Amino acid sequence: MTSPGTVDALGTAGVAGPERLAGPQPVAGPRPGDLGRGDLAGTVFVAASVVLASGPAGVPIRISIAALCAVGLVVLLRRGLRAEDVRMPGWPLLFLGWCATSLFWSDHPDQTLVGVGTLVAGTLLAIVSVSTFGARAVVRGIVAGATTAAVLSLALVPVEAAQAFDADKSGALRGIYEQSNIGAHVLALGLVSAVCGGRVTGWSRAARVLPVVVLAGALVAAQSSTALVCVAAGIAVAAVVAAVRSFPRGRRAAPATAFAGCVVLLLVLVLAGFGRFAGALGRDTSLTGRTEIWSASWAQVTTAPWLGHGWAAVWAGGDRVGDTIRQMVGYPIDHSHDDALNVALQAGAVGVLLVACTLGQIAITATRRFLTGRGPLGVWPVALVTTVCCYAVTESRLTEPLGWFVVVLLVLLVGGAPAGGPRRLPARAGP
Repeated sequence: MTSPGTVDALGTAGVAGPERLAGPQPVAGPRPGDLGRGDLAGTVFVAASVVLASGPAGVPIRISIAALCAVGLVVLLRRGLRAEDVRMPGWPLLFLGWCATSLFWSDHPDQTLVGVGTLVAGTLLAIVSVSTFGARAVVRGIVAGATTAAVLSLALVPVEAAQAFDADKSGALRGIYEQSNIGAHVLALGLVSAVCGGRVTGWSRAARVLPVVVLAGALVAAQSSTALVCVAAGIAVAAVVAAVRSFPRGRRAAPATAFAGCVVLLLVLVLAGFGRFAGALGRDTSLTGRTEIWSASWAQVTTAPWLGHGWAAVWAGGDRVGDTIRQMVGYPIDHSHDDALNVALQAGAVGVLLVACTLGQIAITATRRFLTGRGPLGVWPVALVTTVCCYAVTESRLTEPLGWFVVVLLVLLVGGAPAGGPRRLPARAGP
């Protein structure tokens, strides 16, 4: 029994008479400061998006994402959200528009069309997740999805060891993925979310610890130094920002400046002793061939520096630019192991600028909102965007389906979008 002026779970006005014949009532979007219920449906939807968008072996990623989008649209329509309450990401939409425009000068227009469609699907998944379910379900879903991938990967070890381990890296866990590095990316995002977003989930302390243990164990088994460094960087930056917040507002400039100075000093020391640093991570000074790939990729960037060669028109196989880079390095690759170069190859300097503005908006807004005590997300967005940016240095995951999905989620959650789940509007008066 519902009280007058409310809407029950079925969307029916809780009053007798003609009002009940009026049909489902609209619901408004998330309220500022409300994390939402974190309901099971939202958690499952986001978790499924994380697992399927990460590209498990044998699963057609575009078909699975299209299916998720269809489900998401149905959920969005059934929730009856008003158009003005559907959250739209500004910078990512500009980037999408630019990538779509590259169709006019793309070396392979058909591949560009497919690539833009994949970006649109990832954007839609994020919009549905935030507008319909709220921040709590999003964080829970990221943790649950990554933990699911970890459990499935570990479960393969006693069943099919040949599939469970990467042939190129002795003993590295790849599990349900074709390469251990792909799985490590998923585990890294999940681990940072579990450690720094545990309170956002609303789970008990025991329920928060279990995913951390599973994800950390699987990540160590994946033997990805890149993932470990990125996770450590994300958690470290989050800890420092939290420490800065502990100072009174008028006294935060000194510790923030000291932190920035330490970061600069650390970068100088790493560059000065790069050989020793790379050796400590089990890499050579070429970072297992990455510097060669960067040089070859940059040479192709300079042939179309402003516009690029067309979104998704590189690395598809049989393309002039990708084949030239592969010939220069002497072995097959399908990305440039650096997101800035990867975007520059396809969308030029304009595309790189739009991506930089997207990440900058997330980092600045998330840090400012945390330091001023506004918003319920805590330090989690700061930690996650740091991890994403660190990954962008030596890998090309940012514009992959999972990476883009996470980026748009962060834009929506910290870029002025309220964090909560749907709220009910008062019932309309009867005719």
